[in-house]
Amino acid sequence: MKAHVIIVLLVACLAGGLNAGDQLYQERLYEPKVLWGDKLSAFYGCPVNQIYLYAWDEAQQSWRMMPFQIDERIRTNDPFSDESLRHFYSVPNEYGIALDDGLFDSDDELVFMIRDMGDRAPEKKWLDNAESKAFSRIELAATDPYDPSRIAYAYLFRSSTIQEPVPTPYGFVYHSQADSVETSFYTVKLDEAMGLVKSITIKPPYGTGVDIFDRQKMRVKARLGVGSIGDVQIDATEEFIKLLPHYRMITPKPVVRLVREVRETFQFGEEEVENNLAFYLTTKFYPFNGVVKGGSALDEASLRQAMPNWEDPFLLFEVLRQSWDLNAAAAGMRYYSKHNDGILIDGQPDEVNRQIDRPIREWNLVSGSQGALFTMTTLPDTVARSISLYFYDNQAGGTGDPDSLEFVDTGEDGSYGDFGLSLYKARSLDLAFEMYFLPNTVNSAEQAAAIARAVEKPVDITPLVTEVARRPVNVSPESYLCVQNYPNPFNQQTVISFSLPAAEQVQVTIYDSQGRLIRTLVQAALAPGSHELQWDGCDEHNRTLASGVYFYQLIAGERIARNKLLLLR
Repeated sequence: MKAHVIIVLLVACLAGGLNAGDQLYQERLYEPKVLWGDKLSAFYGCPVNQIYLYAWDEAQQSWRMMPFQIDERIRTNDPFSDESLRHFYSVPNEYGIALDDGLFDSDDELVFMIRDMGDRAPEKKWLDNAESKAFSRIELAATDPYDPSRIAYAYLFRSSTIQEPVPTPYGFVYHSQADSVETSFYTVKLDEAMGLVKSITIKPPYGTGVDIFDRQKMRVKARLGVGSIGDVQIDATEEFIKLLPHYRMITPKPVVRLVREVRETFQFGEEEVENNLAFYLTTKFYPFNGVVKGGSALDEASLRQAMPNWEDPFLLFEVLRQSWDLNAAAAGMRYYSKHNDGILIDGQPDEVNRQIDRPIREWNLVSGSQGALFTMTTLPDTVARSISLYFYDNQAGGTGDPDSLEFVDTGEDGSYGDFGLSLYKARSLDLAFEMYFLPNTVNSAEQAAAIARAVEKPVDITPLVTEVARRPVNVSPESYLCVQNYPNPFNQQTVISFSLPAAEQVQVTIYDSQGRLIRTLVQAALAPGSHELQWDGCDEHNRTLASGVYFYQLIAGERIARNKLLLLR
């Protein structure tokens, strides 16, 4: 079982204030949304390159294509583990794992920004594309969890004849030699040895375009070994985490998200445990934010699986400190938290309130002409016996940890506004951090608290399948396609019933939960009236299928219908 480190970097809010207008898409300007394909089953089996996302502008009475991307994922064998399955976005060719088949399924992800959404479109306002009218569309309604009356909308259409390119306003660029990600708003560089954040620049006019970051720091004093107290004392700096060579995956054509995935391991002193406790570190950068996640928890249960020859392994983090250290270019910025209001960062020691409230929902804000950094940390109350705020501002160097820990300074031999958390008597390393890069107009505790509320409760998305715009006149939807299967769930056989008001070319197909075509039940011209089709739970080659969720799709003329089937053996 792999070790676990979750270190989340969220990069957000670069352009303007938090309350830009009355519409939800004008207030949640910096929030990305990721929808798994299982919420969009109406498009199962559709070629990914035939799916487009649009917003409706009520004032202009027009459609505009949104920046979006669909990341195909495949669940397959882990090349580094004989017993493990996991999702991959893409895999370097040398590992010989087949990529997805280009069809939309339950594992894929639709990614877009709330800011690019629009108004609700009338039912009969359809995209001006003939082929799109042959299929249903999916309406996506984003609801403010604090005020359900505030809603923004987007619409998924299907067509192979749309020529308009997908907009790319966010300017994603990955620099492979520097291992850095650049957008129109920020640049973040990752450390070549550890894979953690090494530099942060907020571009003008939102910041000064100067790197204000020294390094992401981790300090550990732990006891590892066997028995009730352990027999190996660990004193480590951030070199406790090590980037492994030979594996790096990067999204080839990012529009609203760039995924960077590498592999890491832990190093206890001189002992590297690459083969036992290696884990994936997956970084997801968005136009205004990014997420870094890795592995599963580094705790005693993980050790028992990773080190089967150890009897009764023991792991206790006597002290675990994770912090974000700024550099001298950050001088003049001010630090805010729930219990600290505007402490000047100038390389001179300060008195700070180190209280951390429970439940642990801790935010920090550093702001100045250079831009603003906002972090939020959410941890379970049981993560450690005690927890405190870490803040150290001293150009002479050293650390803000107790002298008894004997931690040494690293980086530029000086700390400017080094902020984070210190945990004591922790039994696992399972941290979650969120960081935002904001414009320099975000400069108060009140603004930071408002951002924290939005981070804690992102918008909810409700998908709704809308029928095609062009229906035969004087024919109700119910009489046009009355589709149902019975029984459902079924064991040996189910019957799919439907009716047609006129002769139509009809296709009825079965797909599995991965969106793969299983069987075609009919593809022919059918007479008007009622029809029944039987499916016996077998594929095209008459092989019995396993229990699970399946879907049928019926296309008749310009109409389409889908529904779920549950096969129980």
